[in-house]
Amino acid sequence: MEFTVLEDADGLNRVALSGRMDAAGIKDIESAFTRGVAQVGRSVVVDMGGVSFMASMGMGLLLRNARALAGKGLRMVLYRPQALVEEVMHIAGLQQLIPIEHDPEAAASRARGE
Repeated sequence: MEFTVLEDADGLNRVALSGRMDAAGIKDIESAFTRGVAQVGRSVVVDMGGVSFMASMGMGLLLRNARALAGKGLRMVLYRPQALVEEVMHIAGLQQLIPIEHDPEAAASRARGE
């Protein structure tokens, strides 16, 4: 599992995830992901296009960080998950807690709270 964090001029962080969000993948990134997302003080758009598999541990990582952001008045939006990953997220009800968008402008707008 890999990720990159980019700070945009529009005040958002953009995170690109790639790989499998399973136990091994989460172990590889958990601490660094939290430092790069929840502790930075910016709303974030998480690009899920490179995630090929999502386990409950992956959803837990996203939820913990989304809640930490919400506690600071910030937002997380998930952007363009692959079809099977999105299906798993919908079955679990994740989209009720973290918005999912497939349009980059809509994702940025929701993350900014517009």
